[in-house]
Amino acid sequence: MVHTQVGFARVISDLAFFAYQSDVFVLREHRGQGLGKLLINDPADIRKFMIRVRVPATPSV
Repeated sequence: MVHTQVGFARVISDLAFFAYQSDVFVLREHRGQGLGKLLINDPADIRKFMIRVRVPATPSV
């Protein structure tokens, strides 16, 4: 099975209390299947896919 990204939702958060959903995109050929509604109405599931990355300001010695 090949997994291909067909949609995207951008959520801006302070990682504590606030989350703002700013963009939702679904490829035209995959619209009409409820994917956009899933991305908008199920934000609790979106957190399962979030990856938190921290980059240090200075390199390690």
